[in-house]
Amino acid sequence: MLLVDVAYIDFCEDSLERRKFFKKFENLPENIIVLIAFSASKGYTMYGLRNGALICITSNKELSEEFFYTSLHSNRGTWSNGTKSAMQVLTNIINDKNLNGKFIKERNHYKDILNKRAKAFIKGCKQNSVKTTPYSDGFFISIPCDNPMDIARKLNKENLFTIPLQKGLRFALCAVEEEKCLMAPKIIKSIL
Repeated sequence: MLLVDVAYIDFCEDSLERRKFFKKFENLPENIIVLIAFSASKGYTMYGLRNGALICITSNKELSEEFFYTSLHSNRGTWSNGTKSAMQVLTNIINDKNLNGKFIKERNHYKDILNKRAKAFIKGCKQNSVKTTPYSDGFFISIPCDNPMDIARKLNKENLFTIPLQKGLRFALCAVEEEKCLMAPKIIKSIL
């Protein structure tokens, strides 16, 4: 079983190009099941409305049916149904060409902001010799380090907030202005 999280795929610089990897899931052996975790909340810029899907890809009809019924009962037992307001917003956007065009323009605006922040942060990291994990797209970038909890606490004292991971720090490009993304690596380097 493979879980593919595509929650942020609509914010990739070239999201159509990024979707091409789905072709790899065609004609898989029957003992393989691929689950795609999609977030309409993120893709449609409405985080608080919590809406998404878990899509099953398999060539095994029995596995497909088992997934369907297991998910049906598990989901209803956990949270009943999806939020109606989120479903209505999606329906309205999809069914109204004018509204859909406005939405795509708005999302592209935020996607551009995110990409500029990422480029600024990576530039700052290069200027200050701060190593990061490979980055191509996304809301977050990771900085490998030892003692991430200790480093995060020290960065907090400098008003730079990161999430300590097991083997590094998670920096939220989505939450930091472009100018500060360029400056943050210098502060990170001083603490590292």
